[in-house]
Order: sequence, then C-alpha cells, then structure tokens
Amino acid sequence: MDRDAFLARIRSASATLPASPDPGILVPGQPSGDLVTRFCRELKAVDGVPHRAASADDALRIVLELMEGHRSFMARGPLPVPSLAGRLIHDGYRIMNSDVPPDPAARIAHQLTYETLEVGITGADAALAESGSIVVTSGRESPRMASLIPEIHIALVRTDQIYPSLSHFLAEHPDVATRSSNMVVITGPSRTGDIEQTLTLGVHGPRQVHVVLIPFS
Repeated sequence: MDRDAFLARIRSASATLPASPDPGILVPGQPSGDLVTRFCRELKAVDGVPHRAASADDALRIVLELMEGHRSFMARGPLPVPSLAGRLIHDGYRIMNSDVPPDPAARIAHQLTYETLEVGITGADAALAESGSIVVTSGRESPRMASLIPEIHIALVRTDQIYPSLSHFLAEHPDVATRSSNMVVITGPSRTGDIEQTLTLGVHGPRQVHVVLIPFS
C-alpha cells in the first residue's frame, strides 16, 4: 500500500471516532493544614524569607526595615499597600523608572542605570503553598524588571491569594495566561549549579526573595 492510500485510510477511520471531551484543568485534592503556614515553610525550604504582617501598616513597617541600608528601588504595581512607594520617596529613597525608551541609544543609557538598582518591590497574582512559589504576571503597566533585575525582591501578597498549588490557581483563573504578556512562577532566589553541584544564589536574578504576607480583611 502506498503512502497516500495508507494516510487516506487513517483519515477515514479517525473521522468516525467521537471527539474526546476536554477534561479541563486537573486539580489535585486539597491537602490538610493551614495554607499560610505551609507556604511559609516551603518558602524557607527554597531560601526565601517569609514575613507575616499583622496589617497593611505592619507590612509597610516590614518593608521599611528591609529597605534600611539601601538607596534605590523599583516598584511594580498594583501593590496591596498603595501608599508604599510614596512613603519610600518621602523618606529619601530613589525610585527607578521602569519605562524603557524606544530610541536604541536612549534605551541603552536607561538600562545602564539599572546597575545601581538595589531593591524591587512588587505585588503578586498568587502564592503557592505547595512549593513556596509566587506567581507574577507582567504587562504594559506592570513590567517584570522589578522582580528580575535587583538583588533583593520584596513581594507583597495578601493571604487570600495563597492557593494550594498552581493547578488550583489556574482552575480559578483560567484567563491568567492570556490577559498578560508574561507569567512567571518564582520559587525562591535565583540559583545556579556548577559541574560540582555547588549552588550559587543570585546569578540570573535576585539573591534574596522576601514575601510579606498581609492578612485579608
């Protein structure tokens, strides 16, 4: 039997087969235990640092303490503490512009200023208790540089944004991948292993990742 006849028989046979139903996103069972506690435990396991704030004002206090000894920051909104960037500017910290100019020469000059960028402060779309990860989406109003370029990344997350796993988050927000230009799952600081299996933190991204958890009310 030649190739065309063989493929024609396959097409004819498959045309009569019923289409398989879309199973949708497979969501595992809900594990027992408190999601906040589990997230904090798993974040510590991947060298991240959790901070449990008592309120939005307490979260502001925590960020101000983490900023001590640093001079510049980049903020990527929206933030669960809206007054945060203004307070930092008022206290003398220099905010770095995340808008990249379209002109090539101006773009290079602008990107060179990132060499002095020390801290990135962002919100997050979700936190995942299963792995201690945070989910960050990007777009025109929320560029991803703040979570990638600085050595220190501070993420502000409400406790109602903690999900058991990525599958649970996607099941509730199936449009998350299409309503943004980029979606990143961040699991602790950037890490790189060499041939001797020695891990080095901060080579391709932040050396420190702090997650400030704010109670939802």
